[in-house]
Amino acid sequence: MNERKTLARAIPDKDGYLVDAVTKERIVFYVCDPEKNLGCEKANCRSTTAEAFGFCSSTTEQKYQKDGTRPFYKRLNGQGYYGREYIGEEAAT
Repeated sequence: MNERKTLARAIPDKDGYLVDAVTKERIVFYVCDPEKNLGCEKANCRSTTAEAFGFCSSTTEQKYQKDGTRPFYKRLNGQGYYGREYIGEEAAT
């Protein structure tokens, strides 16, 4: 599925995890490698340069995953923002 479509349908579930509003499945995220992610315009990317201040560092596309990183769920924490909850590779497939 298209990454933009997936994220456009993202809502928090009762436990704070971002899920697909239609399927109710948790959305799996990956640390994004901007060098691999050629489909992204990188307008909000925090990884394009060392000085870059951006808001995006993740992707839902495993093929753009930064080498050596683990998949994760985004979950609302008690401080009002989404934190990462890392998961095993087997749960991401």
